[in-house]
Amino acid sequence: MPTPTGPTPVTGAERTDTPPPPAPHTLDGHVLLSRLDTPPGDIGWWTATGPDGAPCVLMAADGPRAEDAGYRLRFWSEAGNSRRLNSRWAAPVKGVSPARAAVPWVSYGCFPALTLSAALAAHDGPLPEHTVVVLGRALAEALFTAHSHGLVHAGLSPHSVLLTDDGPRLTGYGLVRAAAPEGSARPRVPGVPADSVPPEQAAGARPLPAGDIYALGSVLAHAAGLPHRPPQPPGGLAEVVSRCLAADPAHRPRAEEVLRGLRPAGPHDVALPEPVRAALAAQRAQAPAAPPPPPPPGPPPGTAPARRTLLLAAGAGVAGLAVGTAAVATWRTVSPPRRASVPRTVPGAAPAPLWRRKTPGDGLQALTLVGERTLVMAAGAGAGTFALDVRSGRQLWRRDDVLTGQLLPAARGRVVATSSGDQGVFSLLSAREGAVKWHERKYLSTGPDQPLTMALVAGHRAGVLFLVAEDVSASEKPDTFLLAYRVRDRKELWRRRLPSGLIETLEPPQEGVAGPAVVGSTLLLANAGLLATGDHLVYRAIDVRDGREKWKRTYDGIPRRAAGLLLPLPGGLLVAAVDDALLGVNLADGAERWRVPVSGTVATGAARRGHLLYAADSALTTYAVDLRDGSVRWRRKDNGAADEDSSVSAMTLSASGRTLFRSSSTEIDAFDTRDGSPRWRLATVGEGELAANAGVVPVSAPGVAVVVNDSGGIYGLPVD
Repeated sequence: MPTPTGPTPVTGAERTDTPPPPAPHTLDGHVLLSRLDTPPGDIGWWTATGPDGAPCVLMAADGPRAEDAGYRLRFWSEAGNSRRLNSRWAAPVKGVSPARAAVPWVSYGCFPALTLSAALAAHDGPLPEHTVVVLGRALAEALFTAHSHGLVHAGLSPHSVLLTDDGPRLTGYGLVRAAAPEGSARPRVPGVPADSVPPEQAAGARPLPAGDIYALGSVLAHAAGLPHRPPQPPGGLAEVVSRCLAADPAHRPRAEEVLRGLRPAGPHDVALPEPVRAALAAQRAQAPAAPPPPPPPGPPPGTAPARRTLLLAAGAGVAGLAVGTAAVATWRTVSPPRRASVPRTVPGAAPAPLWRRKTPGDGLQALTLVGERTLVMAAGAGAGTFALDVRSGRQLWRRDDVLTGQLLPAARGRVVATSSGDQGVFSLLSAREGAVKWHERKYLSTGPDQPLTMALVAGHRAGVLFLVAEDVSASEKPDTFLLAYRVRDRKELWRRRLPSGLIETLEPPQEGVAGPAVVGSTLLLANAGLLATGDHLVYRAIDVRDGREKWKRTYDGIPRRAAGLLLPLPGGLLVAAVDDALLGVNLADGAERWRVPVSGTVATGAARRGHLLYAADSALTTYAVDLRDGSVRWRRKDNGAADEDSSVSAMTLSASGRTLFRSSSTEIDAFDTRDGSPRWRLATVGEGELAANAGVVPVSAPGVAVVVNDSGGIYGLPVD
């Protein structure tokens, strides 16, 4: 069995003069150039050139671990899931090994790069404290972003942190989970030094956000030359490290607290030490010439970046980096600007909340309203699942042992919760009491004997879940299956193979977005996956009763990766946003039924009641469109938007249908559905670091509209 061993490790400028071996080692089309400063065996990081000729960093199993089939499968699964990390400090994933590769690997598009351990060796000792503070802020921001999306890194260490010319890059996602199944002790974690493994994870516990904080403390202690055992001297970096390394996870700070605690004492610009820059320059000089990069992709026509994205790009986030001139790596932290509140002239003030709550974790991962009173929610950052009474705001229950990715209503007041911890597990819970009826684990891959892993729930109808699962043992590319699973008796009704990469499995399906959709007795599958091909939208119609494919249609003129609304509806109608128009076309043949001129595109968040569709375009003009003929009942142009970069994220109707809530990146507007006249506006600006937006109205119950914002606030507003 091949193992990726080879050239001499590179840890500093003096070690990069070693000539390459006469016959470079290769791995699945990658030519290995030099091993970064990581111990031989278990897991290694290499500089390499990829199949495209461009230099990269390759992380791969090495030695005995590559011969362990169970480990190979877990490593491959975690490598695939690492694509979900969307922080600017997460190393971009270029490729992942085939499912049945003899040596599993993941390649990262960052070069030149040194592991933190190699940088310390090049520097011949700890980094300056100011540099470590800037490094810590970037890593804490990466963890905050991951935790806010329900992800736990579980692999942070001095080996997995890469230093590059334009900032740190985080690799090694999931190495702790890959080491052993949950519940099994982890005396050694391949690729992670023992002092970076939280004690609870070494004992076999599920990795949670607090474990990432412990690992962050270990990395910062290593970088600054601080002892790994608290207590540390009070104040500054040492105090933050001491709190992160608390033995009790409950005593560790959250990622945003670490950000607030790491304040640069000197100027906001800090250059990497000269020996580290020299090592990066030597590594760059040693690599073969890379092919010219392709032009960067632009945004889809008619779309604007979300306000949150613009703030981060402009430096309003909690940490930033800039590249200095003459290839000198300069790291920069930027303080968030303080924006004064701007008075708004609105027809009416938003009503005072009936109640308010705070989520247990960092924001929300998912929610669903069961009946008219029970709101079940999954907290972000692995903080469990809980339920509120929407009329009073009272918490009904909370479970820290159910980490939820998707929430789906089931019969008899129950919900199905898919796990965000163990991919492939889902549970049936009582919505009102929180009691777990059962856990389903037969779609959790445990090795070659049970290779099928559920990736997501594509939809549900009448007590049947439609699961997308992958059999990673079947071929070089995992075989993808669509399954029908009846909740009542936990029975699989049918199974059919799907083209690999057809469905996007990194994010759960949403109404109004290209992806799976259930319409009557048909499950529509769009060609929206990462490996799907073609320029235009294609739907496959699957009969939900037996899994057979009823038809396949291509819709010329509707892009495959449309940025706007895409909504198939009963009656054979497909509503689609294209440039400067909203179309109604036949699902059967794509023939146009009607067309509504709009500005730019129509946002994916839309609301529907009966034959009326409520939607908004790029100019924040809101429309009420009759789906039968495309006539516009009313349109309301927004002349007083709180922010020129606002973009609509959701439309929700009150339970009575009399009020329309339009949620944008800066405000919530309430309109009378009869004529579009505004009722009130709720806007928040200038809340400083990690600022919240006004929120979104995801659901509405009789008499109550629920508002959720990105700081974890939940409110109940009276309505109608």
